[in-house]
Amino acid sequence: MKYLHFIAIMALVVTVSCSKNEPTSCFKQSIDGGVVTFSASCSENANAWSWEFGDGTTSIAQNPTHEYGDAGSFAVTLKVTNDKGSTATTTQNITIENVCKYCTCSSGQSNATQQFCGTRQKAEDFCNSCNQQSNSVISCNCN
Repeated sequence: MKYLHFIAIMALVVTVSCSKNEPTSCFKQSIDGGVVTFSASCSENANAWSWEFGDGTTSIAQNPTHEYGDAGSFAVTLKVTNDKGSTATTTQNITIENVCKYCTCSSGQSNATQQFCGTRQKAEDFCNSCNQQSNSVISCNCN
């Protein structure tokens, strides 16, 4: 009887030691204007990734790139899952700042300079709209 009791305890120990393959969730990010490149390569034992970017959009890519439409603070959440269905989650706050562009549009006879502050894509859209505002515009440069 003591021998069977010993086997049951050993089985319990083996079962507990098998749980070492639990996933861990972590990520890093690189911010360029409103464009953020996320990397979950520091997460371990994961084979599925689920991102919530804090602005209502999501991704299932391991290392997604996301463009924010507005400046502000966003809570970004990464949930990872392993092949057994176990999950781990981490959340980080990121801040997207406005990018200011000074756009000079030339019509050949005069130059007009305007300032726009917003995310990088919105600033580029603003500069590109210079060409659409008038057929007489020769060039539009932003910096």
